[in-house]
Amino acid sequence: MIIDPNTIANGTWSRANLFVSGPRSHTEPVLTTTASKNYTYWYAENDLRVNVTDVDPKITRSATNITYQLDDVVNLTAGTYTLFVEVRKTPTGTVQGLGGWTLLNFQVKTATEDKFIATNCVDCHGDNRMHQTFFAVEFNTDICKNCHDYERQVAGVVGWDATGGWNGFGAAPIVKKVHGVHYGSSLDYPEDLYPFALSTEYARVTFPMDVRNCEKCHSETPDWKEDPSRLACLACHDSDDAANHARLMTYDPTPNDPWSGDEEESCPICHGAGKEFSPDTVHTARQIGIISVKSVVGPLSALMLLIGGIVTSVTSRRKV
Repeated sequence: MIIDPNTIANGTWSRANLFVSGPRSHTEPVLTTTASKNYTYWYAENDLRVNVTDVDPKITRSATNITYQLDDVVNLTAGTYTLFVEVRKTPTGTVQGLGGWTLLNFQVKTATEDKFIATNCVDCHGDNRMHQTFFAVEFNTDICKNCHDYERQVAGVVGWDATGGWNGFGAAPIVKKVHGVHYGSSLDYPEDLYPFALSTEYARVTFPMDVRNCEKCHSETPDWKEDPSRLACLACHDSDDAANHARLMTYDPTPNDPWSGDEEESCPICHGAGKEFSPDTVHTARQIGIISVKSVVGPLSALMLLIGGIVTSVTSRRKV
């Protein structure tokens, strides 16, 4: 894909965005115009297109390059950060625009790369891609976190559903999104995972093993069992009772805006490391063995699993 830095404009290009985020342990937008605390946005992209009505002062163009001047890293926490760029030409008629992306990780104040909070995505997802009509990205949490970050961008927006719109987060934070999607068929409110889609968008998703096998994804750090939070736990435990429990156990001076950032959660008292109800205590996966795989005609496949001595049929969509 050849891009002229001086003609990558609105109209011809529907997307040309730069994201910078990190660290892996609790990712937020950093070092860019969008990352400014005084800037309101839904996604933390920085538009690289030629746009005379909203010129980003950090962009310099030459005949061959687009240079983006990042802020000083002096105030950043040490760790691994990510620079992500995605582009897409505007569709013409029935022809989808050609998209592309690139990813670069860089270290700040330490030479030691952060461990992944969650990884191993391709063990199940293989070479399948997300957002195929945009830029067809790999299943890689270093990519996902650039949109699904932890910075609440729009104050006063309440509710995960279509009325609220991710409680003011640009997109549901990655811990809520990924946990919820993999538990989709068992959720009480699957529509809260994707407010602007049908409620059945993720309601058909069943994790192809005991969903309590947390270390399948959380294999590099113990954070999953030591740092419980409302965002993580309520992603799967989304019943009204669970939500009320979390509300009672959280001191919130502004209860009408439950994700404003002034909340004090007490989750670790009962659910922290070594506690009676810690995640690794209450999420004990049963042994699972694959009995057989039966192919059927069409886009469905039936996978027979033995879970704790009980044979169940799990149906999932896949390309054929």
